[in-house]
Amino acid sequence: MATRRHAALLLLWVAVPILIIHSSTTPIWWYYLDIVYPAPFLLAAIALTAVPSLLSSASVAKKLTARTLAAVAVAIVISQACFLLGFQRTVAEGQLVVRVPGLAINGI
Repeated sequence: MATRRHAALLLLWVAVPILIIHSSTTPIWWYYLDIVYPAPFLLAAIALTAVPSLLSSASVAKKLTARTLAAVAVAIVISQACFLLGFQRTVAEGQLVVRVPGLAINGI
């Protein structure tokens, strides 16, 4: 389990770039935040690993927690797959038209 120092560093990893970019008056390009991308996943992993220790030490509670977390993970995967299939179907049917020159890729 991560110590408070590690958790604080991860939170700073997320917060500082966003605060620095937010205070900027120049255009913000989407790729400026690439360095922040892994941090939320690490924070979520730390939170998920802390859940079993918060419960009682009974093995039944740990098994139930593990099964619940696995079910949540499976539900997320299934929902993402359904979204992707629906999106692909919409594109294939020609119902989604994107004007590429009209896309804004910066924060202005």
